[in-house]
Amino acid sequence: MSVRTFYLGLIAAFGLPWVFLVAVPYGQLTANDVTMVDESIGQTYPQVNAGFIEYGNRIYASEGCFQCHSQMVRTTEVSVDPYRYESELGSPVRESRPEDYVGEDYAFLGVQRIGPDLANVGITKPRDIKQATGLDEVDPADVRQWHMEHLYDPRLIHEWSNMPSYQHLFEKRRIQGQKSNSALNINVGEGYEVVPTERAEALVTYLMSLKKNDPIGPPKADKPAADDEA
Repeated sequence: MSVRTFYLGLIAAFGLPWVFLVAVPYGQLTANDVTMVDESIGQTYPQVNAGFIEYGNRIYASEGCFQCHSQMVRTTEVSVDPYRYESELGSPVRESRPEDYVGEDYAFLGVQRIGPDLANVGITKPRDIKQATGLDEVDPADVRQWHMEHLYDPRLIHEWSNMPSYQHLFEKRRIQGQKSNSALNINVGEGYEVVPTERAEALVTYLMSLKKNDPIGPPKADKPAADDEA
């Protein structure tokens, strides 16, 4: 075998799979314009992360949250995911589609489901708090507080939780004058408080924004073939 043939074989062995498994699908997705505008409210879909939410997206990645949490509503063939929130939301949470991840550098589909799926946690967590408290409406500040306490010590929320604590995203400090408005509602010693760092604020902002329910319609059906001429 010549050197030339050897290198051509290497290029074919590694290059062709990359072309068909990476380049072609990427080109098909980016070439497909899936942007929709709800003219009644002036909302564009799918929404793209920006600012503090994008910062929280990076914190989510760096903290390895995707190792235990997915962000993908599975198909009905393998799960009942699309229907588990039907009664609470008024309509089923649809199955995830490639368009849901447009504009994201990394799609956090997840590695395994040790923890609950977070694809629609921005919808489901306020619903859960509403059901637990019996309130008609839930203040976003209460949702934020729940997420903060859960990150600081998950066992404050559920004793059985196996989620690790993210106390490194918070600061325990002595109270100077009045207690901070952002302080967690937990007791960490007389005269002390726990406040979230900017990283914790960004991560919770990102989690509260997760709503992969954009009104993207079903895939376009193939155009029916014209009737055969008589």
